[in-house]
Amino acid sequence: MRQTFITRKDDGLGVGLFDSIKWAFEHFGLKDDTEFNFGLQFGRHDSEPEKIYLWKSEPNFDTPPDLILETK
Repeated sequence: MRQTFITRKDDGLGVGLFDSIKWAFEHFGLKDDTEFNFGLQFGRHDSEPEKIYLWKSEPNFDTPPDLILETK
């Protein structure tokens, strides 16, 4: 399964920086929670993600996510 790191200031997704965390909340129909700043998206980045792990602070490799968004 493809994994893509996402942040509040992703580069290379268009003109200027892109807030992928905000997009994730919008995509799942949730109000943007500005406490989350780092994420890992599972699945294709240009279509429906299967799940997204979100962290409030920069995680280490073994840090459990603070929130998991999943398609149902």
